[in-house]
Amino acid sequence: MAKASKERPTQVGQEITYLRKAEKYLEGADLAFEVRNWVSAASLGIHAIITSCDAVTAKLLHRRFAGGDHQGITNLLGQLPIADDAELKEIMRRVGEIIAAKTVVEYDDKPVRQDKAKHILIEARRLVAWAKKHVEKK
Repeated sequence: MAKASKERPTQVGQEITYLRKAEKYLEGADLAFEVRNWVSAASLGIHAIITSCDAVTAKLLHRRFAGGDHQGITNLLGQLPIADDAELKEIMRRVGEIIAAKTVVEYDDKPVRQDKAKHILIEARRLVAWAKKHVEKK
């Protein structure tokens, strides 16, 4: 179970800033992957996911996660007023899985393999698209 989340309030419109930042992280991840820089691709993909979550929670809850243990993001996601409960639970599962890999990707002494970077990029694309759907919804 993730620790209790620490949160910061957001202002109307910040969700667009977070979404654009997530898109830029994803763009950088794709470029890093193209040049076989697996650690950068994976790390930027993880940050695209985190910032996508910030975009959605800023839009729907007017706050974002601000704690040091990024696993707390899932607690905040669980508070989202999203009608499709199955979709939300799946998003929370996917985010939790990738966030759990963050420390290994960014700080472990073992190299990041291509298959791991590819998996993270697939998840990042999925999460950025999910965020875009909810942030740009009228």
